Amino acid sequence: HSAAATNTSIRVVKGGHVRIRHTYKCNTETCPQIGLVLHYSLNSGAYTATPGTFGADNIKFFGITDTSADIPGQGTATTQNISSGIFVPASIVRTSSAIPTIPAMNAGEVSEIEHIISFDTDATVGAIYDFRLYNQDGAVLNTYTQSGRVTVLDYTGGAGF
Repeated sequence: HSAAATNTSIRVVKGGHVRIRHTYKCNTETCPQIGLVLHYSLNSGAYTATPGTFGADNIKFFGITDTSADIPGQGTATTQNISSGIFVPASIVRTSSAIPTIPAMNAGEVSEIEHIISFDTDATVGAIYDFRLYNQDGAVLNTYTQSGRVTVLDYTGGAGF
């Protein structure tokens, strides 16, 4: 199994939200169904599962209370956006309680999974969050061509009257 993130480095302001999409490719003859959990590392620390509520690290899943039309719903099937080849849909993940499953795939088939993440308004400016996918059994997927990174920015002042 291998996984790759589309963006190697993105920036978000304190209190902002990001959508992180990973490509998952079957590199063996067949790949069994797998449950994936998004983990993060803050400032090169240990990787930990992304929580559903804000804690000391000021990060959490977006949640399901905002039902804006421009934010896909929990479990919405993904479409092929960043990969090429025979596509197998996965899903949009908005909560920590969801463990999305990538269906069994054949060699060369690809899937895309997307996680929607929020950063607290008191997140530390300059904090760097790195992301990796783990199997639901706790094993890291360790073959990456890229891995996602988010850097927190401060609010910018605006000019006005």
